[in-house]
Amino acid sequence: IKDFENGLLSETLDFQNGTVSVEIFFEEGTGDRAGLLVRASKPVRNFYDFTGYQVTLNPSSKILRLRRHNKDGDAIPDVKCDIPTGRWFTLEVNLTGSVLDIYLDGKSVLSYEDISGAIDKGTVGLCSVRRPVKFRNMSITIGGQKKSLPFIHTGEMMEISGMWRPVQRGTAKGSFAFVTNGQFLGNQSQQ
Repeated sequence: IKDFENGLLSETLDFQNGTVSVEIFFEEGTGDRAGLLVRASKPVRNFYDFTGYQVTLNPSSKILRLRRHNKDGDAIPDVKCDIPTGRWFTLEVNLTGSVLDIYLDGKSVLSYEDISGAIDKGTVGLCSVRRPVKFRNMSITIGGQKKSLPFIHTGEMMEISGMWRPVQRGTAKGSFAFVTNGQFLGNQSQQ
């Protein structure tokens, strides 16, 4: 899974039909939304410039939001539902052809058939939009075969300003640090 601005995107998995599942933990309090990316591909300049579906949950407003991204974020009506805070729960998206079935803790929340431009395949990912969130136990089931998608920490700690994003291509290695001596303006600068 690879850094993808406000989330992570798998580089190794491309699928058409299957079920994506992840456990999510939201702290109580305010914030925006977080969730899954499915049938995602073509990240170009930023988090919103990709092709795929974004399934996000906002516990504060109790809204599940499904968006189709294909250069624009095609609006699909939001769904009001109870979204847990302070405990782990499961978000599951079943993709069959042009139909997306979305479940929270095994309960059906939305069944949507995309009849006007369905995205047929892509990878999976996680996203967070101005919302602290924890994820664990991500998996995908294709043709009855369940595959875990583990989160592997590389052990590298990077000092990255909220104004910047780390980029690494191929075998390039970089370092990122806050500079607190000789900065141009303010208390620190990015190196």
